[in-house]
Amino acid sequence: MFQTIQKWKILVKNQTRKKIKRLRTNNGLKFYSSEFDEFCKNEEITRHHTVRHTPKQNGVLEHMNQTLLERARCMLSNDGLERNFWAEAVSTTYYLINRGPHTGINLKIPYELWSEKSADYSNLRAFGCAVYYHVNKGKLEPKAKKGVFVGYDNGLKGYRVWLPSEGRVILSMMLYLMKIPCFIPILKTLISEDEDGDEKQVEQRIRACCEVVEELDPHEPISYKKAVTGTEFVQWLASMEDEMESLQKNQTWELARKSAGRKVVTCKWLFKKKEGLSPTEGIKYKARIVVRGFSQREGVDYIEIFSLVVRHTSIRVLLAIVAHQDLELEH
Repeated sequence: MFQTIQKWKILVKNQTRKKIKRLRTNNGLKFYSSEFDEFCKNEEITRHHTVRHTPKQNGVLEHMNQTLLERARCMLSNDGLERNFWAEAVSTTYYLINRGPHTGINLKIPYELWSEKSADYSNLRAFGCAVYYHVNKGKLEPKAKKGVFVGYDNGLKGYRVWLPSEGRVILSMMLYLMKIPCFIPILKTLISEDEDGDEKQVEQRIRACCEVVEELDPHEPISYKKAVTGTEFVQWLASMEDEMESLQKNQTWELARKSAGRKVVTCKWLFKKKEGLSPTEGIKYKARIVVRGFSQREGVDYIEIFSLVVRHTSIRVLLAIVAHQDLELEH
């Protein structure tokens, strides 16, 4: 640890041209040595020690450690990666934190304060996304192969790519993302001419309209008719049959007679292709049926809107009342 602190002190001086004034550590034995104390005295570095078993006294470090773990856990869970990639996730997390605004330094960028250079965001990629990396093995060999992006490399201008077929991580300078075209519908009139409102309301409406982004794949059917009449109708029909069997098995609905004068809410099929990580896995065809809830009318099709998930505070209050009144709670 002493040698690490020495190297870090030299790095700070070379990169920022500033001097370390204070060093706060816990009471670990690795921070207690005559050599360490002599070094701090010679460099005029003030030592601060925390009380044993009191991590809150070193709140900045503990909070950052918790932030790294929480974000890394979310990244692994969101991308379906195993725990073996926790180091890659943590490394990517601190890379992104250093290039984002921080409240502790008045929303400034840590990387820009450290290097006095503007941060470059052109190389950012989504952790765990499927990518194609460049290979150069021969004229007749494929120019790119499929992998998974798992972070950035320290000291090299390249990307870390995991190869599922080979079970190893490589470095690649060039990546080709599997992009999905985005279509952003722009409204002709964001606000009607006779509508009054202050500037804040106008900004909120414009921001809300600009955030409407719909991602579509031109190779995915957007209607039932196109799915059953296309070249891949066999795969889509099989996927729709699986969806209906799953809904019937789970007893998702109950058949009922249509009441006179009532309008039935219609449904719509959604189709999605998902590519496997390995070449042998192939493409998965997913079909889901959803209800057009937006066609319902308040007071006709429903009276009020409620959440199907009860709040934990409500459960605790109910249990407290049952216990206090010596009642019996039936599910």
